[in-house]
Amino acid sequence: LAGCLLMITKEQIEQFDNRGAVTIDTPLTPEQLAAARKTFDEVLPQKEDASGNRRSRIGKTGNIFEQELLDIIQAPFLEEVATKVLRTEAISFFQTAIIKAYPEPDVEFSFSEHTDIQYCTSDFEAIPRRLVCSYFLWLSDVNEKRAPMMHRPGSHLLIAQHRQNDPELVNAVPAVQGTPKAHLPDLPYADPLPAIATAGQVSVLTTSMVHGGS
Repeated sequence: LAGCLLMITKEQIEQFDNRGAVTIDTPLTPEQLAAARKTFDEVLPQKEDASGNRRSRIGKTGNIFEQELLDIIQAPFLEEVATKVLRTEAISFFQTAIIKAYPEPDVEFSFSEHTDIQYCTSDFEAIPRRLVCSYFLWLSDVNEKRAPMMHRPGSHLLIAQHRQNDPELVNAVPAVQGTPKAHLPDLPYADPLPAIATAGQVSVLTTSMVHGGS
């Protein structure tokens, strides 16, 4: 991936700004994706919960040192895209996580909704921006029936304006703290939509947008 060309356009950055998420192509190869999928199978085997039921969603946060995954996490492409989205010359890695969703035949579709962090409008307008640029990299195709991430486009801006109007929040340092939708301010959020992607694409997003796994 060294020396790869920038592959996020001005229009795609505007979509990130306005909707909170945009899915773009990456220069990852089929061989890299296959190696990463094999590593997921090894690191995230399906397990049983305390009741003896097989869990459908397995994840791991931090402490990810498998070389096949590090090669992707440290891809110059991802760093370059982040600098453009955040309007900065350099970025710092903040957190890593991997998740695998196993099939659940005949289960009614449902999803959770939350924010992981919240900002003010001034955080988005700052140069460099005072926010985390998150990546959801898809190792396999995802559609409406394959456990898509659900999200409410533009919800990050509604929450940011709400916080900007609160003197106690406008200068607060944003903190990573999961907040269920039921505890979020009652604002005119858009209807939830699935994030659709093909293997090797990445969704560039802010987790201050209302979102959740299905």
